[in-house]
Amino acid sequence: MKIRLGAKKKVVEEKEEKEEPSNGNKIDKTLNKSSWMKTGFQAASKEIANNKAKRGSYTPDFWLKNGEEANVRFISSEPVCIYQHRFRNGTRWNTSTCLGEHCPMCEGGNKKQFVGVFSVIDRRKEQWIGKDSKEVKRENTVKMWRCGTRIMGSLERLTAKRGSLMGYDINVERRGESTDTVYTLLPDEPTPMSAEDKAKKPLDLITLLAPKQRAELLAGINAGKHDDEEVAETF
Repeated sequence: MKIRLGAKKKVVEEKEEKEEPSNGNKIDKTLNKSSWMKTGFQAASKEIANNKAKRGSYTPDFWLKNGEEANVRFISSEPVCIYQHRFRNGTRWNTSTCLGEHCPMCEGGNKKQFVGVFSVIDRRKEQWIGKDSKEVKRENTVKMWRCGTRIMGSLERLTAKRGSLMGYDINVERRGESTDTVYTLLPDEPTPMSAEDKAKKPLDLITLLAPKQRAELLAGINAGKHDDEEVAETF
């Protein structure tokens, strides 16, 4: 996979790295045995006091198909960083946060994947036919964006240059499949948030991403199958 980041006239390519991030990278991605997440780009590890935190209702993930593009607006400035697993449950791919020590997915050979998760507003006008055969429409939808290591590095550099990710829209374009995917990130000029945007609240990512109990994970695992796509596609 490659990531492109730059102004409208300047694009920089980066090649995908397949190994897990090392402690020497700018983004602090180390996780100790008793921790499943961190906040911020270089934050110290943060323990989750209550592993049984209630997870809310379904929250859509932001993702793009090959050839698609979308404008997004960040409404959280720093990521919640986790390791996650992707596994099949019937015909669908599911995503679950890695438990760390004694994780049944790790024990079963399912490869864990590092991601930083943000709250974003997806500007697209979307429509589809729901389960009740009725047409569903939405736009400017608050979603989770699970960013792999290369996108995280690009977003960190963009933050260093502009001071924040929240002051402008970013056009995200995808070309290719699997590890041959190229993402292009083109930030717009700074613009104030609309009243509608200001009314949208960032997702409670720590609660939404809290790992399930081991028994709950075991019930849905098809261990040993995983997806090499850097950005999880779980919509």
